Amino acid sequence: MTHDHPHATADTDPTAVFAVSRACVTFDGECVVDEVDLVIRAGEVVAVLGENGAGKSTLVRAMLGLTPLSHGGVRVHGVPVEQFRDWDRVGYVPQRLLSAGAVPTSVHEVVESALWGPRRRFGRTRRSPDVERALRAVGLWDRRDDRMDTLSGGQQRRVLIARALATGADTFVLDEPTAGIDADSSARLAATLGELAASGATIIVVTHELGIIAPIVTRALVLGRGDHGSVRYDGPPRREELAHHHAWHHSEELAPAEAPPAPVTLLEP
Repeated sequence: MTHDHPHATADTDPTAVFAVSRACVTFDGECVVDEVDLVIRAGEVVAVLGENGAGKSTLVRAMLGLTPLSHGGVRVHGVPVEQFRDWDRVGYVPQRLLSAGAVPTSVHEVVESALWGPRRRFGRTRRSPDVERALRAVGLWDRRDDRMDTLSGGQQRRVLIARALATGADTFVLDEPTAGIDADSSARLAATLGELAASGATIIVVTHELGIIAPIVTRALVLGRGDHGSVRYDGPPRREELAHHHAWHHSEELAPAEAPPAPVTLLEP
């Protein structure tokens, strides 16, 4: 395993967004995440790679406090994840799409719901410029009044990404964001993530392959199961290193795109 990042903890590294220490997650007696130690710093774009069953989604859910650890710990901005409360800073796009509900919900309402909270009056954020910018960024502003259940799976995923963007978060955790999305939508997503990265956001993407996000990834984390814990590789996304650790089956996916897609403006009204 390669480590290009010196050992640090959230207590000693003021740039740490997530600090994971000896993290283990066990399901039905089987260790899915095993002895993970890592620090993710502000401004990094981290791709979490690995084969099916390697524990990628489980690890990020544990980092967000959504999956309990068998042992070990996680700190978010220096605070134990169990005590962290400033979740407006973290935009999470889960792997699973929204399930259809009995009450029809529009695209705009789903994104707008990210802005509701105890200090905001219900409905006060309607037609918020933050919501409009987020939906324009993912190319769905023209579908804002459509019901969620009329959208394709890829479009629903883009709505969830817009919901995270609307919060003004500085950290984004996306679990398989390109799954079920066509090439044009993937290019738009890559452009959006590229602009977020350029603005200094911290981005963690769970994926099977770098593909179109290769140009913006600064660090690769390859997970697998073995005698020395879950982390097989942690370092720059070099073709030869990732191929050696069997991050995926198609080596051409490691090559950056010939030309990055044009950026989508998020920061201007």
